[in-house]
Amino acid sequence: SDDEISFSGPRFQTPVRSLIFDPRNNNFLACGSEDSGFCIVDATSSETLSKKRFLTDQSAEEHNETGVRGLAYHQTEKQVFLASLDLQGRLCLWDVTGEDPAIDYELFHKDNHKSIHQVDQGIINDSEPADQASFPVFGKGFLGLPGSNDVQLRTFSEI
Repeated sequence: SDDEISFSGPRFQTPVRSLIFDPRNNNFLACGSEDSGFCIVDATSSETLSKKRFLTDQSAEEHNETGVRGLAYHQTEKQVFLASLDLQGRLCLWDVTGEDPAIDYELFHKDNHKSIHQVDQGIINDSEPADQASFPVFGKGFLGLPGSNDVQLRTFSEI
């Protein structure tokens, strides 16, 4: 229809693995790709979508320059968290509660070990990105992490 607006961006060097909108503000879109780390973009317009990226350098550093296989938001009464699970199996939780992503967003927790012990098999076997889904999932009081043949559940007190 004439009311539809469509524009593309941001561009990545590798396939995009995960997209998820901030549950409080649909202008912010978290994008995980096979590049190092992930980013949050301002999807307000084509100009902001291609120019404004947040957490790019921080997430690349915390994920040791590996790509991200999945992203998930979780909102409590007081805070909003973004879970990022990288291709090597390491989990990071980001506090994205603040209003200004350039200033307020920060690392909340990083596992000292791999949450998933196998490298993403889709990468090894060069399968299509759509066949490589492996996302962290928040439920009521739990964070679920997909494994090669099992599921890991953590209560919030374990995070």
